[in-house]
Amino acid sequence: MSNRQITALIPSMQPHVTSWLDDCHRAGLDIIVTCTHRTIAEQEALYAQGREGLDAVNALRHIAAMTPITAAENAHYRTNARVSSHTAGWAVDFAVMDGGKYAPDVSPLWDTAGELAEKHGLEWAGRWKSFREKCHVQLPKLEPW
Repeated sequence: MSNRQITALIPSMQPHVTSWLDDCHRAGLDIIVTCTHRTIAEQEALYAQGREGLDAVNALRHIAAMTPITAAENAHYRTNARVSSHTAGWAVDFAVMDGGKYAPDVSPLWDTAGELAEKHGLEWAGRWKSFREKCHVQLPKLEPW
C-alpha cells in the first residue's frame, strides 16, 4: 500500500510540503495526502492497470501487497508513468475535500491548492501540458513522465 507519510519523502522536500499543507489549512482547504512514496512494485502494478489483463494486474498487485481490483477498475489507466517521481520520494498525491467528499475535478479548490503549492516551491501537475494531474505536486525541474 502506498505510503502517505510526509517523512517518507526525501528530506529536502518535507519542509515544502509541510508549509504548503499548513497554508492550505489556513486558507480553509481540506487536503488529504493520498500518496507520498511508492515502491517500484506498487508503481508497476498501477502502470499495468488498464494496459494488462485483470489477472496480470492483480498478480502484480499481490506482489506489491495491494488489494485486487475489479474488471471495471481495470478498464481505466491509473498512471501514465512506468517510472515515477513517487518511487524516488519526490512527489505527493492529494485530494481536495469539499463538505466531506472529494471535490469535483472542475472545482476551483484544486486551483487554489495548486497555486499554494507553487508558492512553496513545488511543481503542480495541474499545469502540465500532457497528462495533467491536479492531484499531484512534486519537486520542480523533474520531467513529467
